[in-house]
Amino acid sequence: MRAGYASVGRYATIVAAPIAIAYGLLAVGVASRHGTSTTYAGLSPGAAAAELTAGWALAGAGIAAWWRRPGAPAGPLALLGAFAWFSPDWIGWQTGPGGVRAIALAAQGLTFAAVVQLALGAPTGWPASKPARRLIIATWSGTIAIGIGRVLFYNPFTDPACVTWCTANPLLAAGSQTAARALDWAELGLCALVAFAVAGLGARLVAKASVAARRTLSPILLPAALFVGAWTVRVIVVDATPGEDPARPILTACFVARAVGLALMSLGLAWSIARAAHGAIMLRRLAREAAAGAGDGSLEAALGRATGDVSLRLAFPLREGGRWIDAEGSEIALPQRAAEVSVTPILRDGQTVAALLHHPAILDGEALRREIGTAAELAIDNERLRAEALVQLRELKASRLRLVEAGDAERRALERDLHDGAQQRLVSLSIALRMAQSALGKQGATAAEASLREAGEGLQRAIDELRELAHGIHPIELSDEGLAAALETLAEGAPLTIGALPLERLPPSVEVAAYVLVDETVRRALTRDKGATPRVDARVADGALVVEVEDPSEPSPRRALADLVSVADRVRALEGRLTVEARTGGGVLMRAELPCA
Repeated sequence: MRAGYASVGRYATIVAAPIAIAYGLLAVGVASRHGTSTTYAGLSPGAAAAELTAGWALAGAGIAAWWRRPGAPAGPLALLGAFAWFSPDWIGWQTGPGGVRAIALAAQGLTFAAVVQLALGAPTGWPASKPARRLIIATWSGTIAIGIGRVLFYNPFTDPACVTWCTANPLLAAGSQTAARALDWAELGLCALVAFAVAGLGARLVAKASVAARRTLSPILLPAALFVGAWTVRVIVVDATPGEDPARPILTACFVARAVGLALMSLGLAWSIARAAHGAIMLRRLAREAAAGAGDGSLEAALGRATGDVSLRLAFPLREGGRWIDAEGSEIALPQRAAEVSVTPILRDGQTVAALLHHPAILDGEALRREIGTAAELAIDNERLRAEALVQLRELKASRLRLVEAGDAERRALERDLHDGAQQRLVSLSIALRMAQSALGKQGATAAEASLREAGEGLQRAIDELRELAHGIHPIELSDEGLAAALETLAEGAPLTIGALPLERLPPSVEVAAYVLVDETVRRALTRDKGATPRVDARVADGALVVEVEDPSEPSPRRALADLVSVADRVRALEGRLTVEARTGGGVLMRAELPCA
């Protein structure tokens, strides 16, 4: 679908080029012949050349933008603005049809709205910030409403200040000079608001951009601000002294300023397109060099040097937990809203293998997706493998440290349990036996029998505590009978639903890892919700034990992964994988794949 739309867009640019050239020549010809006193282009050959240059420049930039970015609105917007730019020539066509002049009157302000969106959405035409989007919507809504209102309510015959058009309006619905003047003042308020907002939002956009992006955005924003300012001054002058006489020096100066601003903005838009295309070419060239081993350093660093944007980043998805890492293997978060950063996914067979984080003015994301070649994919794969290796090395070091710390903690806990529990009971038992021995010699058999009974009870409690302690370290059922028997024993003393379980014996390390996952889940579920009942299913498939544990009490997959760090370390040590995903009805599903072949 996207490829078909791109093809249609490119064919449209081929047709639009000769139409734009012919349309500009026709409009300026009409102005020079039939609008010598009613149009700016009719004043002099220089004014006609200025209007034609500005209109053609905007149309050319629009064609280039549409060809390069068929899915972005910059191209159609620029073409629309270019065609509307010649509207005053048709309005001032003294002998022309009234319908053509009325339509031109309605379309005159479209250039203003198009320039505002091109400036705040540079270079693609899509505004990134919410204030910019709101301003653009308000500008288009106000411009269209004012243009339609003028066609419906403006009666040239009743306008004493009529200069450019003084014949009948065939589309007039209800002639009202009051309504027409109200529309003039509405246009003044809209233009003043837009001029201040464009200046503020444009300055903020440039200030937050990187140095490289600033060099691309400034040639668009500054001329656009000149155009908007000149347009606003023209509206103020016409509203203050009704009647737009092109021969008035201040209005002529505003026309020249608008033409210059429009031409320079068009050049800036073309420059941004060229820079974005150059960035995509540099990516492909650098990718080929990296794939051939001729690159100097990482692909990300080389691309940053080539584009001049040190903030450019490559990100790669990890299989576990939906995380992203950068080229150095550090975890990063992709921006949720592309306020200053665009995220261009790089796909292979419909799967995202990488993402490029960049300013939209630096790289052409659409062109990059279309044109990235095999060499670039190979270089990105090399970079991704390097980043994943760094992540695995970092996680391996952290895992070893955690295992050492966990072993020390378990030894301390075992020592504490033995000292405070079984050891104390055995000491008490020793004392009780000595007392019984003494009582037997001094007080007779009855007192000795009571002391021995008490000692026997203490001995049984010590045995029970030692058995419980030994079971917590390693269940005897797990060693003697296997995973299924150990989990069934666990379910007898804790809330756990048992599904399918493998009956055959598996490698001891695999059985221990699976048991620890289930045991930890049950313990954590009991601490959160006494009524929660986890469920476990396990099967052997493709040479691996697949254990699925559903915990309805766990609110977050990310929190579950954080709490099961030691379990994940065990799984990774066996070259397995542990994933956690949210369930539709609440809770999470933990899935461990443990190679056992």
